[in-house]
Amino acid sequence: MASSSWASMSRASTTPPEVLSVVSEDTGVSHRTVAKLKVECLRGTLVSPKKRPRDVAISSTGTVKHDSFTVHAIRLNVKSMYAKREIPTLDSVRKAVHEDDDLPNFTKTTLWRLMKDMGFTYDRRIRNLGIIVWRRRYLRAIKEFRRQGRGNR
Repeated sequence: MASSSWASMSRASTTPPEVLSVVSEDTGVSHRTVAKLKVECLRGTLVSPKKRPRDVAISSTGTVKHDSFTVHAIRLNVKSMYAKREIPTLDSVRKAVHEDDDLPNFTKTTLWRLMKDMGFTYDRRIRNLGIIVWRRRYLRAIKEFRRQGRGNR
């Protein structure tokens, strides 16, 4: 609208600042906006700004849906690993799920997303089993010393 008003006013023999003020009064748009529109018209076609992509979280709450039986069975598998004093890794949970005939087979990514939605978090694990054994032995020794009364000085 402003560009068509500008074209009709510029045909008359007036100066550009006068055309700018007349067009802004006719259209009800500020001088600065009319000037910007004129510059855009001279540069090329008018283009609306592109939509920016939204930040997408990795969570899959809307995409991966499983029944409560599956979710409960996976949670039970993880808790049983803790009861056996095993460290539940994604691979060990996946192996236990695949061995269970009542549960569907999962890819690693799908199981990871499902467990994330269930509230489990990823934590780096110590790969050296010797450190784990040493720590357990140390904690047992401290417990034994305290039971004997040697721990309090």
